[in-house]
Parts: sequence; C-alpha cells; structure tokens
Amino acid sequence: MTDDGLRVRKKLATKRDLAEVSFKLAIDRGLDGFIIDDVVKQAGYSRRTFANYFSCKEEAVVSSLALSNEKKETNQLVGLVDQLTPLEAIEFFIKKSFSLNKLNHLHQLIKLSRDFPSLSLYVHAAINDLQIYARESMNQAYKDTYSKEYYYLLIGAVFGALMPLLEGQLSIDIPNHESESGIENEFNQYIDKTFSFLRKGFE
Repeated sequence: MTDDGLRVRKKLATKRDLAEVSFKLAIDRGLDGFIIDDVVKQAGYSRRTFANYFSCKEEAVVSSLALSNEKKETNQLVGLVDQLTPLEAIEFFIKKSFSLNKLNHLHQLIKLSRDFPSLSLYVHAAINDLQIYARESMNQAYKDTYSKEYYYLLIGAVFGALMPLLEGQLSIDIPNHESESGIENEFNQYIDKTFSFLRKGFE
C-alpha cells in the first residue's frame, strides 16, 4: 500500500474513533452530559484533531452511523442480480446481522434526536445519505434493468415502511447480537409482513 493510502486509512480510523466515542458518550450520558474535551480525552486525541474532522459534537455523534466499521455488501449484491429482484435484495440485506446493527444504530440516533433537537438536522441528513447509498447500490447492481424513477420510488417506499419501526411508533424491538430469539422472530415477522405489502406494488 502506498504512503498516501496509509494516510487516508489513518485519517479514516481517527475520524471513526472520534465518532464512535461521541456516540457512546451520547448514549451513556445524553448529549448534554459530555463535552468535546471528554471525547478527545477518551479517544486519545487533541481538540485540534477533533476540529479537523467535525464542526461540533452533534456532527460527530451522527457521523458514527456512516463510519461504523461494517463490511460493504455491494459486491455480493451484484452477484445476486440474476436471482433476486431489487425489492428481494433489500429484504435480504435488512435481515443480515450487519444491517440489523445499522438499523439499531439509526434507531438509537432517532431516539436521541427526540430528546436533543439539535441532533435532528444531522439525523435527517444521515437518513437521506442512507437512501442515496441504497439507490446507488441498486443502480450499480441492476443498471438499466429498471428505470431511475423505479429506484427512487422503491427506496422511498422501503424507508417509509421502516420509519415507524425506527421511530419507535411500533412496539417491536430491533434485534441485535444480544437479543433473545423471540425479539428476532417478532422483527422478522414484521419485515416479512412489510415486504409482502411492498411486493404487491413492486412486482
């Protein structure tokens, strides 16, 4: 790997460290329960380093979603094009464990934004970024098989169906690696029901 490549990876790791510590502090103490000095002390960096990456702690907290250390699955998606429709592909990945972690993360951010309104703008931007990433992944995998409008409508419908769950409007928990099987079964039943409705409009 070149020196430039190593520098980029180091910068990304630093940004991820700061974001993850900020998120954990926000979950443990609430947004008003810590300051940037707490973040840099716990992460082992300086305030100047923090300022190189983030304008405020709100931005750092929400950036933890995009910077979470998860595998990218786009290449696997390309391999499933001949087997699954775009809607089936999205359902497949939502049920994968890494996607559940992402959903849990977003759920926690949405809960925080209700208690701390200064987070709301950043959370909405993060949700928009996720939708853009999903559309681009679909477009990359399926190319011209479907129209550009189809991907916009599909991703909008999927996120619209998931938002009541993420916002806590439904009494269904999103499972994580420590969840009991009952929680996972209830979640999967909700996802199955959701996508059965969506399939009627996206056949």
